[in-house]
Amino acid sequence: MANPVVSHRKRRSPERWSDLPGELLYTIFANLANPLDVYRCGIVCVSWKSVIKTILPHFLLHNSNIYNRFGNDNKFMFFNILTKKIHKMPVSKILGRFSTSNFGRLLTVAFLKIRDTYRIRLLNPFSGQEIKLPSLTDREYSTVKLRAITSTSPSDPNCLVLAFAVNLFFCRPGDEDWIKIHGFWNACSDIIFYMGHFYVVNFDNDLFCIHCNGPVTSEKLSLQPNEFQRILIKSRHCSYLVELDGNLLLVVRYVSSEVLGYPRTFRFQVYGLN
Repeated sequence: MANPVVSHRKRRSPERWSDLPGELLYTIFANLANPLDVYRCGIVCVSWKSVIKTILPHFLLHNSNIYNRFGNDNKFMFFNILTKKIHKMPVSKILGRFSTSNFGRLLTVAFLKIRDTYRIRLLNPFSGQEIKLPSLTDREYSTVKLRAITSTSPSDPNCLVLAFAVNLFFCRPGDEDWIKIHGFWNACSDIIFYMGHFYVVNFDNDLFCIHCNGPVTSEKLSLQPNEFQRILIKSRHCSYLVELDGNLLLVVRYVSSEVLGYPRTFRFQVYGLN
């Protein structure tokens, strides 16, 4: 007669892939070279998805793709931070230009000649899912600066979207029109969503908080002492807003011009904004 305790243990032994320890799953998934394979693993079950969320950020869109049209092969180029390799992933749905967004999305733009407008979408490059955003007219669109960030995943019904091109715009996915936020014509250096609000820094390093819960308004914040502002304005620089360990930072890249045949040099300075 079989031992009931042994039989019970056999029935309870881990036989499903979803029962594998998270540390082991991470080791396996981190060695997958193709981000599409990583994404597909994430839709197998809840436990796998929780591990995949920590893996996908290791894949970055290669800068050769940014703001460019697709080549004849219609492929994205991704850089794997862990393996230090660049590889291609085929796409089939997108025509026109695209740039980066957040939450693993790409901002895609297609010109509609009949209406003289630009169709804007947020694309998940792994699943092919598209989120519709309002279109932009030719006067509102900038091929160089167009960028959009979201407060949460675009599939969240409470998602908020802030975009800048020639102007600064706000919408919610599903809206028919953008809300233009005045005072930012051709003047946005970077945008970020931090602690429930959007923040914008312009080319003069003025910092603004964008309030979107009611009527959309902007509030200018005190950034740094006036002496700091004067130093920045007199130098060639680019400014970026970054969140690190729960802190909001301003990263300034200073540019030294080419002198007597020597190439331009760059240095970075980080300032806390909290």
